[in-house]
Amino acid sequence: MKTIQLQLVTYDQAKRLKALGFDWKTRDLYKESDSSKTFIINDNPRLYEQNWNASTGDEKIISAPTVSLALKWCREVKGVACGVAYSDKGYMFFITPCEMKTFGNDYDQAESALLDEILNILEKQ
Repeated sequence: MKTIQLQLVTYDQAKRLKALGFDWKTRDLYKESDSSKTFIINDNPRLYEQNWNASTGDEKIISAPTVSLALKWCREVKGVACGVAYSDKGYMFFITPCEMKTFGNDYDQAESALLDEILNILEKQ
């Protein structure tokens, strides 16, 4: 049986989401130390999901949602109409009504590029 692993946001995307007010519960998180950025997979069932952006008060702990969850937050909280679609040119993302870009044959890459573009737009508002 094939399992599907959902793509998590990058560290940079996670920081940008936190700055924009992302406050949904996630399982995973990033923790920044003076020397490195560490991705932490939370496998402790007692700490399964929480809003890491607010739960610790530590600026160096950042929620790490999946790209799909981050895009859902952008749609539901920020009101951005967006998605990824496939055409004869490959996968493309769209942000209604203003922009469409083609990203070849990789859905995850197109979805992550969509999130980057939405974060750029929201940061300018």
